[in-house]
Amino acid sequence: HLGKAWVFLLFTMLCVFPALLLAALVSLVFAIYWHGIRPTIVQGPDGIQVALIRQGAPVDGIQAGVLLVSQEANQPGSIFNETVLFLLEHGDHGSLAVILNRPYRATFGADDGVDRRLGGPVPRRPISLHQFPPARVPRAEMVIPASDDAPAVYRGGDTRAVLEAQAASPSPVVLFENCSSWAPGQLDGEIRHRAWGWIPAAKAGDIFRARNDAEHLWAEYVTRPDLQIYRP
Repeated sequence: HLGKAWVFLLFTMLCVFPALLLAALVSLVFAIYWHGIRPTIVQGPDGIQVALIRQGAPVDGIQAGVLLVSQEANQPGSIFNETVLFLLEHGDHGSLAVILNRPYRATFGADDGVDRRLGGPVPRRPISLHQFPPARVPRAEMVIPASDDAPAVYRGGDTRAVLEAQAASPSPVVLFENCSSWAPGQLDGEIRHRAWGWIPAAKAGDIFRARNDAEHLWAEYVTRPDLQIYRP
């Protein structure tokens, strides 16, 4: 009888434990999805990776042209700690932005006087922001319309053409090395998590702050009255 009891106990453990393990796994997956976390293929500093990313439904008012202002959720040590970003793209394909207040210290070439900044942690070709229309720089795209006190701001075009145009008629130009990018829904999830606040419409002055002054940008913008924080 004792042998039969051990056989029954062993049989029960073999049947029940896998069921309990499966139930725990299903509960974990449900909890992850309920909190908006999804497995996503992303392009990171070390190449293409699979990551668990918090995603969220679209947040009203978040669109290309806004300024993102980091909040307390970005801890010291993060590249985004105390940063202000200019959002260039936002939609079903994901989001793209550049950090405005991280001066870039080039380790190659001579100092040519160009205002270079570190746009983020994701490697890519330099992104230029300038005030030369497509007639001066082919393929330049307007990202901030002209206002009464400032001309329009344009993105891109051939970098050499941008620098040649600046040499011919001095005008503010910023070159961003690398960028900041998010998978679809990821930035909205971070905003809902209050990692970011936002200022609805960037102006030319936000982009072309002097390099030294840019380091003090966050302290000013985090207290601006038009800074918005997500409220459920």
